[in-house]
Amino acid sequence: MSSTPVWVPLVVAVVAVAGTLGAAFFTRRWADRREDQRWTREREAEETRWQRERDERREEWAREDAARWLTERRTVYAEYLLSLEAWKTAIRSAAVEAQNNGGLLPETGTALDSLEQKSQSVYEILSMLAPGPLVRIAVGSFNTLSSWAYYLDAQTDEDGDPDESDINYSDESHYDDKRLRDAIRQDLGVDPPSI
Repeated sequence: MSSTPVWVPLVVAVVAVAGTLGAAFFTRRWADRREDQRWTREREAEETRWQRERDERREEWAREDAARWLTERRTVYAEYLLSLEAWKTAIRSAAVEAQNNGGLLPETGTALDSLEQKSQSVYEILSMLAPGPLVRIAVGSFNTLSSWAYYLDAQTDEDGDPDESDINYSDESHYDDKRLRDAIRQDLGVDPPSI
């Protein structure tokens, strides 16, 4: 008979089965850990990609908004400058009319009021879109023309010669116009014209 006790093969069999099961368990555990690490890396890469895409979309939206506001400001600035210029031209024509006729015709006064209201309505839009310093310069230009229109009847003295105030208003209007255009160019990032 055999000299090996019966319990030895049983112990070897149990150890072999336990080793196989243990190896399978640890192999599976390591595979799960590697899978979890791979999944975490993929998820982080995906989140990074999504974050990058979100950031790119936000930057694109910001660029589009900036371009839209720049276009909007350009339009309002141009409209305001045109309305002031039309008003200034009408005031000069009315000054000549007042000097020749000894006063303004009612329709001329109505036209000047209409131009002033148009300039005022464009100024209201400009004041919402433009930076503070530019708004202050714009209101200065508006007030100069408004004063010029208000005192239009008093532009000539008794001799019919131009009053000194007419010359001062013209100079002040030119100065305000230059300051306003320079401020608009600066806000829009446009170089001043080379003259």
